[in-house]
Amino acid sequence: MKKKAIYLGGGFRQHQYLYMLPIIDSFCKKNKINTIIIERKLIKKTFTHPMINKIKKRYNIVYLPDLIKRNKVEFKINLFFVLIYFFLKYFFIKGKNLREKDTWISTQIKHSIWDFAIKINKDKFDSLELLPRLKSIYYSSLYYCYSILLLKYYKIDFSFFQHFVYFERTLFANLRRKKVTLIQKSFHVLRVQKKNYDLSSNYLDKKIYKNSFKFIKRRKIQNYWKEYLSGRSKYLEAKQASVIKNKSNSSKNVIFLHVFRDSPFICIDQERIFDDYFHWFISTLKIIKNSHESWQIRIHPSSIKWGENPNKIINYAKKEIFNGNFPKNISIVKNKLSNLENFKNAKRIVTYAGHSHLEAACFGIKPIIISNTSLCDIDKGLIIKPKNFLDYKDYLLKNSDSNYFKLNQKQTEIAKRVIFILHNCCDFKNQLKSKDIFFKRDDKREIDRLYNDIFVNLKKNDNYFKILGSKIYCEINQSLNLNYINKF
Repeated sequence: MKKKAIYLGGGFRQHQYLYMLPIIDSFCKKNKINTIIIERKLIKKTFTHPMINKIKKRYNIVYLPDLIKRNKVEFKINLFFVLIYFFLKYFFIKGKNLREKDTWISTQIKHSIWDFAIKINKDKFDSLELLPRLKSIYYSSLYYCYSILLLKYYKIDFSFFQHFVYFERTLFANLRRKKVTLIQKSFHVLRVQKKNYDLSSNYLDKKIYKNSFKFIKRRKIQNYWKEYLSGRSKYLEAKQASVIKNKSNSSKNVIFLHVFRDSPFICIDQERIFDDYFHWFISTLKIIKNSHESWQIRIHPSSIKWGENPNKIINYAKKEIFNGNFPKNISIVKNKLSNLENFKNAKRIVTYAGHSHLEAACFGIKPIIISNTSLCDIDKGLIIKPKNFLDYKDYLLKNSDSNYFKLNQKQTEIAKRVIFILHNCCDFKNQLKSKDIFFKRDDKREIDRLYNDIFVNLKKNDNYFKILGSKIYCEINQSLNLNYINKF
């Protein structure tokens, strides 16, 4: 009989294991699980913490590399056949294939392969180069085989993970297909994923939203919004973008870009009308060049911190569409203008699925989005999500003064409540003395300092970890921090 186990994977870093293990300890007690399988080995210092050392003694801890090593021959045979299958079926994949009707698992695999290959492409943004294509198929096959091994030797009903984009998606897709419940940690928020429907990284559980009216008063939300407008947001990227002091003219029409090398597939929305970020960006440029109004394209404030060169993308787009120069009605804002100034002066906001759609709604602007995001699940009347390309073109070429792009006060207050709950109720980083980091740019010293801060403060949060671990999935589908977990 297979042992009941839980899998902890999807790119957790060493400092994140420090607080995830106590949460999982409480979760396992509640769900009578005695084996914890971990994607990578923990460093020795982690086990010197009394809380982690107790967990080590309490459970059968299995490391994925050791499981693979013990079943090396079987694993290599599986990998051989999966590689052949993936190469035959997915080698010639194109962007347009992502949105085609297919089986759920095949759709997941296609997105996995495209996602990582585009990320590691050297030059292209709209098609896969040969070496990245080969690497991505290999790693997607590899992680799919990890899932085969996990499911064969253990009875896994639950898995906690950091992300399931890039090649990791094949592993978690197969787990989901076998009815494993996934619980994602995005930033410092836990969310119980649905079986065949991805939740966005800024998703808010509707039950939490509805219950918030019982004790979160409008005045409290308004006070936070005042702090937000003064540059004291609790959302790191919005806070950094809001304090930019350089002055630049703001346009009525603003397109908020994403980090192109980051994954657009945290949430795979099969009803979206574009393949990925770049397909959306290029298509948008081709439309707005015929607009009678001026447009600003805002570079993502964290693109450089993620190791991306935004100039390379902009120049690629200019060369592909405009022979090197943008039309007079299109300009680029390279972080020389506060995002708050953009929202104050804008009449129309466009984003693929960014946090900016929430901010736009708070400013009374109905944002145009491409893929599902937080407001979609709260009230579809707060967003514009085109059903096809012609609809999208029409939305971009309408007069920006149209009432179509305006939200009333009641709708605006819904958005402000959502942003308040996400930033103040669900996120638990402040009590851990943790923070959101940019893995591409934050150096080892900074990550070591973060590890030590969490290590020192771990014991203070012991009671919270016990409450959260026992409640997540069983009572709540999204984490709540220490100030709110007993109120909902």
